[in-house]
Amino acid sequence: MRTGRENFGRTPRRGSYTNHMFNLYRSIVPTIMLAACSCHSSGPTSAPASVPSVGGRTIAMPDAASGAPQRPVAKSQPTAFEARRQQLLAAIGPLKAVTQFVDGDVIIVSGTHDDGTAISCRKNALLVQCVPFAGYEEIRLQNAFAKSAHGAASAPAWVNTILELDAQFAAADEVIPTIEAQVAGAEPVLLIGGIDGSELAIRRKQAWILSPPVSGGVAGPPLFYGSIDLSALVGSPAIGMMVGGYEKEGCLRMETDSLLVMGVTDKLTEIGRFTIGVGLWISDFETRSEEYFLIRLQPKVVGERLQLTIVERHTPANVAKRKEVCGMQFDVADVTSLARKVGGHTLADLLAAGAVETKAREAR
Repeated sequence: MRTGRENFGRTPRRGSYTNHMFNLYRSIVPTIMLAACSCHSSGPTSAPASVPSVGGRTIAMPDAASGAPQRPVAKSQPTAFEARRQQLLAAIGPLKAVTQFVDGDVIIVSGTHDDGTAISCRKNALLVQCVPFAGYEEIRLQNAFAKSAHGAASAPAWVNTILELDAQFAAADEVIPTIEAQVAGAEPVLLIGGIDGSELAIRRKQAWILSPPVSGGVAGPPLFYGSIDLSALVGSPAIGMMVGGYEKEGCLRMETDSLLVMGVTDKLTEIGRFTIGVGLWISDFETRSEEYFLIRLQPKVVGERLQLTIVERHTPANVAKRKEVCGMQFDVADVTSLARKVGGHTLADLLAAGAVETKAREAR
């Protein structure tokens, strides 16, 4: 599970909250992890389905097209970069999980095929080395190659296809996509790096379907805390992605974690989101020490409700009492308010509250 700790130590999880940062945060957060819904239509579609909630409140859900006649629209041809991305998706379609790490001229590809075979290959400027082992953490893969200096397997066709596409990306002076596999949670999730952030991907019918790009703010790719099947609460195929991102200013950093509720069709479409975690980190550059204040919630489906419990809490009194940091006023109210979400809720209520919060942030 990519929490940011593996790659950044504690640094990504630092945070801040001040009156000065307040306006910055309120203006930035709606875009930190924005997975914008692809809502363009070439003609009439059916009205969106809704999930009923207490008090008559409803939340719009994605629905399939009604089948009404559509106006023909000329489709633009994909760019060479987009075509290569599509070929990459086709190449990993038969894989249950796959990773690709890129470090300069060194590329590591690892995956498990539907036929049960597992393999990892490392390519550098001189050779391609493969071992009959699949791993989804870079350090574990490096250790596997270190124990088998000359390799013990041949690269299968799907690995060769990926490496050929990587060479085309490099020749066109384009960024070679990284692929991170998150295998904990409801099902394997891929984070596929791109220009505008990472696309989240899950597998359906031997094909990986994608979300719009999701950003982790300063962290780059989003921090990932797992996934949860929400189909029973939505009433149609749906998944919840627990992701985070952070922003910083001076010695202050703030992480915001959200549950992205996504409808599952031939793509992942965001239905809504709400906050499940806020962390504030204060760094003292002179002493090289830091303090932090954090609450993070874990969702679980219980009957017809989503139960939220505190999975991580660090709320020291000495940090809560601080009124100023780095010459700016400091407040932990957004962290402590998360504790009020503990308990069972309808998904519609949580999404409605999240929508209100988003509007309030955009208005400030």
